[in-house]
Amino acid sequence: MANNKLHVRLNERVEEYKLTPEEVAAIDKARGQLSSYTTFGGFAGAAVGAFLGVRRRFSPWASFALAGGGFLIGTQMGLVSGALAGVNTIKTLPNSEHLMNLVRDVQNEILAEKGFKRDSPTSPPRRMSPAERESELRNYQHGNQLGKKQDENGEFMSEDDSLTDNSGIERPFEETDAAPRRRVTGYTQRQQPETEAGQEEDESNANYDGRRGAWEKIRSENLPNDRPTWAKLREQAHKQKAGQESSGAAQDNDTMTSTQLQSDSIPRTREEMEQVSQRSRKNKYGDPVD
Repeated sequence: MANNKLHVRLNERVEEYKLTPEEVAAIDKARGQLSSYTTFGGFAGAAVGAFLGVRRRFSPWASFALAGGGFLIGTQMGLVSGALAGVNTIKTLPNSEHLMNLVRDVQNEILAEKGFKRDSPTSPPRRMSPAERESELRNYQHGNQLGKKQDENGEFMSEDDSLTDNSGIERPFEETDAAPRRRVTGYTQRQQPETEAGQEEDESNANYDGRRGAWEKIRSENLPNDRPTWAKLREQAHKQKAGQESSGAAQDNDTMTSTQLQSDSIPRTREEMEQVSQRSRKNKYGDPVD
């Protein structure tokens, strides 16, 4: 389908590039080769797949799936071989470079509509950056006519001449009769909504920045900016921390003292044990017993 679109664009550019009848015939022949090679490759792949299915005695569904896979592979191989055959046909022309440049321009235009770009003819396509999209859109809006322009009589005149009338007085770009014709393509129609969406996104980002700046201003006004107040708060916190540490140390000292007293009251020898037991002997009236 992409190659059909390529050939349609080539046919549209025939008059613009002023191709010779030989070059037009070469384009038609290349298109026929591409179509015939693709069709032949698809049917050949399907036939090979069906033959293998019958030869291996697969089930009907398995044979059908094998034939479908062969058709797909054969179509791709035919597409590649048809494209190579078309390129060889174009290279047989005396001035083949002119036609090859046309094919490259059309391919780059199709890639640009999809948002891709090639840095060189042999490099793979890559996605364009927003700046490249904007420049590509500007080029399409101005018709990609930066060199010479052709008037109604078929004569070429420069861009400066097209902006002046017969009396030599310059007119605005929009008022000149020989203003460049803008060619509106699907790429420009698709890029205009994207440009509008980008502008709306920039506006929303600007509004968000404004709201954020207002909130920061309100917070800065409500925050206490009195440095002595902050110093006083820090000093009070330091004093509270020091008081807590001193009270904790005093409590630890009291605990250690009580622990030492309790440990001193514990008897360590037999005599101390007997003295304690004698002091603890009392009768039923509470009098000590000898």
